[in-house]
Amino acid sequence: MDYTVNRSDPTQPGVTIPEGSVNVTDTSLSLIGRNYPNYGQAFASNLLHLLENFSSPTSPNNPTTGQIWYDSENEFLNYFDGLQWNPIVSLNSSSIVSLPENSSVSSSALLPVSDAGQSYSITKANFLADVITPQTGMIVSWPAADITPPSGWLFCDGTSYYRYSYPNLHNIINERFGSVATDYFNVPNLSNTLVASNTSTSLTYIIKI
Repeated sequence: MDYTVNRSDPTQPGVTIPEGSVNVTDTSLSLIGRNYPNYGQAFASNLLHLLENFSSPTSPNNPTTGQIWYDSENEFLNYFDGLQWNPIVSLNSSSIVSLPENSSVSSSALLPVSDAGQSYSITKANFLADVITPQTGMIVSWPAADITPPSGWLFCDGTSYYRYSYPNLHNIINERFGSVATDYFNVPNLSNTLVASNTSTSLTYIIKI
C-alpha cells in the first residue's frame, strides 16, 4: 500500500512513497516505502546525510525549501529557499555588544556596524580576522593567466558560468557583469586592467567563489 508524507508547510504537496520501493526523486533523501527489503542501509544513509548537512562540493539533488547544505569546497553553510541556495552568514554573539540606535562608538577598540536599523559594535580584532579571510566576490591580482589559480578562485576574464555551479558568487555579483543566457552570469573581465604603470602585461586577476 502506498502512503503519503505531508510536508511541514500544509500549502505544499505531500510526497507519495510506493510500497516496496524507495522515493529518491522528490527530496535529497531516500524515502522508504512499506515492505521495502533491507531498508536499514537506506535509513542509515539518510541519518548520516542529515548529520553532515549533505557535506559535498556540489549541492544535493532534489532539495526542498528550508534544507541545509554544507559546501565543503568553499566551507559555507547554505539553505535552500525554494529557488536557489543561499549562504548562511551570522555574527559571533560573543563579539557583539548591542548599542542604542544612532549611538556612536568612540573607543578605538570597537567598530560600529548596523543591521536593519539596529546599531552594534564589534571588536576590531574579530573584524580584521574576517577581512584577512578571503570573502566571496573578493578580487585580487594574480601573476599570469597561464598559472592555475588556487582552489576556490576563478579568473576575472569575463567567462560565463551556470549560476548553480557557484551560487555564493552569483548571490554577490548577480548579472551585473552580463550573462549569456538565463541562469548564467559573467565574472568581471579585468584581463587588460593594470595595477600600476610599471605592471607586467601578463598580470591578471582572480575572484573568490
